[in-house]
Amino acid sequence: KEIFLNLSRNQLNLSSKLFENKGFKNIFLMDSSEIKLPVNHKDKYKGSNKSNPSVLKVNLLIELLGYSLENLVVSEGRMNEHNFSKYVYDKLSVDSLVMKDLGYYKYDDLKQRCALHLKSKSRG
Repeated sequence: KEIFLNLSRNQLNLSSKLFENKGFKNIFLMDSSEIKLPVNHKDKYKGSNKSNPSVLKVNLLIELLGYSLENLVVSEGRMNEHNFSKYVYDKLSVDSLVMKDLGYYKYDDLKQRCALHLKSKSRG
């Protein structure tokens, strides 16, 4: 975890000061990468089709203000990104920002999050 964070800081040259005082308590970044594996790994790390029979998927959740790795999930390549959105929900507050690409988007998920947000606003 520390090696990953240090390499990321150096490569991206990110400073938490870039994100300070923007009105958010937390800023989360979700992203994933796929790595093609040799075919002999296809039983454990199944790919999504015949041209990619063995794929390793790595999903990351990084909090940018504290620049901490909040979650790392390694899975087979057939897993959809929207399955990993659940790892951020227990970390959210009203003043959190989550940045993720459309692969993580699922309408039912968005509807549920909006309902929770409206419910919390009606209490306050």
